[in-house]
Amino acid sequence: MARTPNREHGDLIIESMQIEPTSPSPQPAGSIRYINDSFLAKDALGTYDPRYGNLPEAEHEQLDSLTHNLAENTYEEVTRVNNRLESVVIWESSARTRRIRDTVITRDANQMIQSYVVHQYDAQGAVRQTLTHTISRDATRRVINVTTVRS
Repeated sequence: MARTPNREHGDLIIESMQIEPTSPSPQPAGSIRYINDSFLAKDALGTYDPRYGNLPEAEHEQLDSLTHNLAENTYEEVTRVNNRLESVVIWESSARTRRIRDTVITRDANQMIQSYVVHQYDAQGAVRQTLTHTISRDATRRVINVTTVRS
C-alpha cells in the first residue's frame, strides 16, 4: 500500500521534493525531476510526464476516442478539382502551421468516390496513423459497403 501523510496527532513528518531546473532525467525509479519547465517521473516502466499518466500507447488506442476527433478548435481547408471535392485538411488554426489530419479522396473513371484516406498527424507533423476507406458499389453504382483498414 502506498504511504500516506502522517494523520496522527503528534510530531508532523514532512517529506520534501527537491526542484532542480536543469537536472538530468529522473533516477532512480520513484523519483521526480523538474526539467525544462515540466515535471518528469520515473517508474519501473520508464520516464513519463505525470500530468499525462503512464498509459502505454496500445492501451490508449483502446479507449473511447470520440472526443479525440470532435473536441478540437480547428480550421478546415477544402480543395476542389473540377468542382469535385478532392481533399480536406484540418489545421490547428487559420495560420496553417500545424496539421491535425487530412482526408484525400480518389475517384474512379465515372468520377464516383472510390476510396478516401485519412492521415492523423502528431505534434511534430509526422503521420501517426492512416485509415484507408475503400467503397464497394453494385452495378447501379450504389454503395454496398465501406471497408476500412488501419495502417
